[in-house]
Amino acid sequence: MTPLIDLENITFTYPGAGQASLNNISMSISPGECVLVTGQSGCGKSTLTRILNGLCPKFYEGSLRGRYLLDGRDIGNISLDEIGNTLGSVFQDPRSQFFCKYVRDELVLAMENNCVPRAEMQERLLEVSELLGIEKLSHREMRTLSSGEKQKVAIASVFAMRPAGLVLDEPSANLDTNATAQLGTFLAQLKRNGHTLVVSEHRLYYLRDIFDRLIVLKDGEIIAEYTRAEALSLTPKELRSMGLRMFDAPEFSVDRSIREYKNSPIRGERLSLRLNDTQILHDVDVGAANGRVTAITGSNGAGKTSLCRVLTGLQKESSGMVYLNEQPTKRKARIKHTFFVQQDVDYQLYTPSVETEILMASSVSKADPLFSDTVRYLGLENLLERHPNTLSGGQKQRVLIAAAILRDAPVMVLDEPTSGLDGHHMREVGKILRQIAADGKSVLLITHDTEFIHEAADSIVYMDRSKVSYHRELIRE
Repeated sequence: MTPLIDLENITFTYPGAGQASLNNISMSISPGECVLVTGQSGCGKSTLTRILNGLCPKFYEGSLRGRYLLDGRDIGNISLDEIGNTLGSVFQDPRSQFFCKYVRDELVLAMENNCVPRAEMQERLLEVSELLGIEKLSHREMRTLSSGEKQKVAIASVFAMRPAGLVLDEPSANLDTNATAQLGTFLAQLKRNGHTLVVSEHRLYYLRDIFDRLIVLKDGEIIAEYTRAEALSLTPKELRSMGLRMFDAPEFSVDRSIREYKNSPIRGERLSLRLNDTQILHDVDVGAANGRVTAITGSNGAGKTSLCRVLTGLQKESSGMVYLNEQPTKRKARIKHTFFVQQDVDYQLYTPSVETEILMASSVSKADPLFSDTVRYLGLENLLERHPNTLSGGQKQRVLIAAAILRDAPVMVLDEPTSGLDGHHMREVGKILRQIAADGKSVLLITHDTEFIHEAADSIVYMDRSKVSYHRELIRE
């Protein structure tokens, strides 16, 4: 059987880079196979997906050496349109593949461009909408969707073309627990139907019953390859030694409710937010304590990010009040006393080097031991002279986390801080945030990452349908 994907000694170097992002990569992937690619942030996973879908070097410039055959044909002789019809791509940042104002238009755009008959378009539209649970989103504007909802639309729009295979780069990064499980079910069904899957991913647990092979990258090279049975037999110690996450989701439970927010460094009282005739928040009471890490979780579109944008002054509330140290505080003052690390980290990167980015709003100098300790813990010491735009998604995330730590704001808010982080750096970030909280700060985490909640959080705020369902103490098992 001819492999769908056949790579031989693939090496790729971006312009101006000191070393290759991928070095002598060889792999063969058969039709209907599911290959899981993982490794620490910056190991070359995203570059590998760009090679597979033809974007390197046709879109991302650089030097490519080696041989790549797609369904028996040399990739250099295939147009990007043809590649896309054979291998559909879901990018790490779903915004980068959107063109339309409305969800429905986005879902049918590629089909329209490929002259799919109208009746068949309608059939495919209904199929992917049901499979991914996005029927209610079809008439929404793209800009009103949460990051998780955008991710599901991106996956649906690609699968609607019914390619032979899918290449997915961190597809679970923005999804809540239920949506991640739904994604796993969706991918399992695709595999049963004979589709080839290449999934670049840090979170492994939702794929444990789907993948056939696990490939581990480090510094642009394949350092290990396992069958599914071999991978699942790896001990937690062995997975940790490679900087990977676990194949089993952690278990934890919640205890007593937290109802009193007096003396909180930040709290909201009866907060409501309405945008474009949509109720985003409704009479929300929430608060966070000094010395504590509070995880804010819940379903995609529940209002988690909007709540924290209101608390930190980035978004004006429609009604209600925000208190800092029990004093009613207006938006501009809230911005000065808080630090918000956004989920879309590119919006917060401004300077030409990692070092200046970290120090730009810092309360310490480069000579301060806190600076060197922070960059070392976050694995940034060898990246300080790099331009932030040349970093991987996980590396960018760590740069902003370092900036937040050194800003020394009384309240720190991080929106999906582990969306691009491997197991090692996820655990390191958890340690640092617990230490920051122990030093008297209040840390709020917007996250769907159950592993990270287990590592870092003291309590959980669960949101659903624009409201807080509960705020409870976390119990680790």
